[in-house]
Amino acid sequence: MTKPLAVVLLPGPGSMSSTLASVRREVGTQVPVLLLSSEHHAPEQSGGLVSATPAEVLAVADVLAFARAGDRWRPGALAARLRPLSAHPTAVLAVAGHVVVDSAGREVLVARAPMPPFEATELLLHPSIEPAAVLVRSAALDETALELIARPHGDAVVWSEIVRQHGLLPSTEIAADVALDGDRHGHDPRARTEALLTAIRAGNAPQALGAATLRRELLRRLYVEPEFGLSEVDLAELFAADCTPAVVAAIEDLQWALERQRDALAVERLRWVHGEIDPVDRIPGATEVDVQDARLKAEELWNEIKVRDAEIARQQAEIARRDATIDRLSAAPQIA
Repeated sequence: MTKPLAVVLLPGPGSMSSTLASVRREVGTQVPVLLLSSEHHAPEQSGGLVSATPAEVLAVADVLAFARAGDRWRPGALAARLRPLSAHPTAVLAVAGHVVVDSAGREVLVARAPMPPFEATELLLHPSIEPAAVLVRSAALDETALELIARPHGDAVVWSEIVRQHGLLPSTEIAADVALDGDRHGHDPRARTEALLTAIRAGNAPQALGAATLRRELLRRLYVEPEFGLSEVDLAELFAADCTPAVVAAIEDLQWALERQRDALAVERLRWVHGEIDPVDRIPGATEVDVQDARLKAEELWNEIKVRDAEIARQQAEIARRDATIDRLSAAPQIA
């Protein structure tokens, strides 16, 4: 017999003991609290906690809550999400806001829960949901989804897909203080690219609203702003499983051109950004960028001249007014 609620602890940058204390304060001792064990994270049993595989976690409770090591649940925030989720039997995902804090507990960023209209694609491109601020029905997850949630960037794929299928219930509460994690909150474009690939390979994204945006963003990341070392991607296989041979051939030609453009951009970026340009690589004469910069500078100077001319005209008018006043006073009859 499953429990109504269970809490899943995930790997994170901070102390698991402080996270567990904040969780136990909210749920007591009757609610199961499990350490998720997977190929990405295999914690030892400690402090009375039991490691559980994704399959075991899914079988424990109807509703799952989460916390990463270092996160701290805020008092009362769990109840604020449980109420609307219980009142809507068909609802699947309840999300509150969170605050990212540094190692000293200082506020770094306040992130409110997404508000309607909900765009699943936006949640994937710009992740704004933390597991510590989520309640989700276990029936909406599978083992792969739980493994993705344990990864630093993988959970965005899960929340995006659930919102696409079921929507979400937002809460105005701030549910948790989330420990700042460079792997999760820092600039990691490679991980974001892998998250996009995961969503598209799952076979759900092509049917979703905003699918074209996802495809274009992925192409931009792969070819316009390439991440070095990223495994090769077969676009024909990724996008064209059900296309005609002619379309597949066109996609293959597109990839051929994009890969060469990517290589050219990479060489140019290395030469122009990371070091001196060899004389043989220098472009003789003014480049288009040079011309544009010159035009912008000329426009700035022209605006400055117009401002200066207006000030000169104002001062000349003031001098003329003063001279007229002096002349008028000089022409006035003198009092003996």
